[in-house]
Amino acid sequence: MPHDLFDRDLVHMMVTRLTNGDDVVVATGKGGVVFGLDAERGTLLWDTPVGMHRNDDLEQLTGPTEILPGTYGGVLTPPANADGTVYVATVNAPTTVKPNETSYFGSELGTNDGEVVALDAENGDVRWSTKVPGDPLGGATVVNDLVFTALLDGKIVALNRDNGDIVWQYDAPGGVNGWMSAAGDLLLVPVGMADPPRLVAYRVR
Repeated sequence: MPHDLFDRDLVHMMVTRLTNGDDVVVATGKGGVVFGLDAERGTLLWDTPVGMHRNDDLEQLTGPTEILPGTYGGVLTPPANADGTVYVATVNAPTTVKPNETSYFGSELGTNDGEVVALDAENGDVRWSTKVPGDPLGGATVVNDLVFTALLDGKIVALNRDNGDIVWQYDAPGGVNGWMSAAGDLLLVPVGMADPPRLVAYRVR
């Protein structure tokens, strides 16, 4: 990210195996772009923007400017992968920044719907993109034929892996601002904004 003004941390990396057996390194982060690299040579194979983008390619500011993704947006939480497809949860939260003024971490959460996006790991093509009703700070987690995310308001969302259709929603006992994990058909959700905070397990059937 040349002359990065907006704290575009590249925070997540994983190896995805294609159906032909080749490995692709997938990297993404707060810039809202997903990169695919050849695992043997490190060469860039593809790069695909996800989510909303506004003024994020600027190299200088002339006045107060709203940017998307904001400094607390983009692909903030870990992606998932299965069978040559990468799944990312995107936070579409803007930040207004000003020239010659310190801008602290944070964005206007709750401004726009987030998105869950499925990408072909071989070429970066978007297979589907589905809006979710809030800020998906729960990451993306694959269990069987579903991909899950969780929202800051506590809603857990399950989507069909093949087409992105939302097939199930459930309200956890508090807001979720950390990512989930899976073990077999058990989905583990850290409900950090419950009182008291708790870890909740759901069985996927």
